Amino acid sequence: MKRKSVIMLVILVFAAFGAVSAQSVSTDPAIAKARAEMEVANDLGRLLGYIHQMATDEARLALSSQQLRDLNSLVDQVLNTRRLDKATAEAFLLQLEDDILTPAQLMYTDKLFAARESTRSGTPGSGTGTGSSNRSAEAGSEGGLVTAYLNGGDYNPLKDSTKSLGEGVQNLRNYLKSRL
Repeated sequence: MKRKSVIMLVILVFAAFGAVSAQSVSTDPAIAKARAEMEVANDLGRLLGYIHQMATDEARLALSSQQLRDLNSLVDQVLNTRRLDKATAEAFLLQLEDDILTPAQLMYTDKLFAARESTRSGTPGSGTGTGSSNRSAEAGSEGGLVTAYLNGGDYNPLKDSTKSLGEGVQNLRNYLKSRL
């Protein structure tokens, strides 16, 4: 229960940060709300990418054979999801946090989230944070994503391996396939 509370707090902080960022870009409340909701899917993608980084960089936090199977199943479900809305992304996050990752693994990924956020809150556009250099490059396609999300269309940024979030998920998928 405590772990669930901590994770929900992390999600809320990231969602709030996304809402603040979105409000600075657009004054339309519907667009700001959509961007905040979309940020949960982005957080899921980041977490999956961080799990890959952890698995390849931290031998002491190696994934067990059961975790490999569970993660493989979850990643397949994520990538087969046509519309990755807030509730769906939160459900995947909770499954990762409650049923798959250990407390030590969660602490490691939380540190990566915190490091990313501290880098992002540094010099805007410096390109030092994970994905921060892609933010302006991807801004042109963001309008279409927001519109599709608002209209209830397909939305799953984790499928696009040409973007940093999708690349991280694809790297994890490839890693899992090579270990099973």
